[in-house]
Formats: sequence, C-alpha cells, structure tokens
Amino acid sequence: MPETKGNDVGVDGGKKVNGRKRIIIVDTMGYLISVFVHPANMYDGNAGVRLLEKVFKKYKLKKIWADNTYRGNFVKTAKSQYNCDIEIKQRKSKKGFKPIRKRWVVERTFAWLTRNRRLAREYEKTTKSIESMVYIAASRISLKHALEKID
Repeated sequence: MPETKGNDVGVDGGKKVNGRKRIIIVDTMGYLISVFVHPANMYDGNAGVRLLEKVFKKYKLKKIWADNTYRGNFVKTAKSQYNCDIEIKQRKSKKGFKPIRKRWVVERTFAWLTRNRRLAREYEKTTKSIESMVYIAASRISLKHALEKID
C-alpha cells in the first residue's frame, strides 16, 4: 500500500470528522491485530476492505464482528476472497444507550489508544506514521496488561 502524505485528509459530514479516521481489528480481549488510517471522506466499508487485505497477508481469521457500516462490499470480500464469516452487530433499539455486545471491545480499545497524547490529536504528517504510533501505543497497553497479571 502506498504511503499517503499529509495532504491526504478529508471530511466525513455524517460522523463530523475532519482529517483522518482509524479503523482497527482487535482480538476478543481488545488487543490490536491491525490498523488502517484513511482520509475521513473515504467510505469506511472500502477502508475495511483495505484493512482485510493487510490483515490476511499475516493472519487467518475465521470470524469477524462488525457494525452496520461494514455491510455490502466488505462482507462480500471477506467471504469470497478470504473465506471469513462476518457477523454484523447492530442496535436493537434506538432509544437510550446500550453497549452492543462484542462491539464494545473495539470501543474500549479506541479509548485505551486515545489516552496516548500523540493519538488524541492529529500531530503526524503521514498515515504511515499514525499507524506506527497506534502500534506503539497498543504494544505499551499489551505490555502493561501483561505485567499487571504477573503481580
């Protein structure tokens, strides 16, 4: 994948995000498997397909849980090219806040990552450097959790 430069930013009016967005794949414990950073104006489903390409170069996944954004092309690509089952997790009712089962694991990981100063704001110039910072932060989180279990 080509490295994108600092001017590769966009605006997602629906989510009200300027700049870039990060999408991640985590394991069932919430530890990072892979990340893909893309301009905010790129559709999340298409970015998800790019993330699948990246993940399946290294890993073999049998099942992925995703939210409604990743319907359509993402599901078709995962099933046809990678023989991976996709389960779309969606909200039962629109009234009030209720965490969606399995999906909260990803949201928790984003919360862990955002505690890092370099990830809380957009300081980096390239998407590759943002991805690197995410991997560094995730390594730090994993190490911290492993050390807590030892004590």
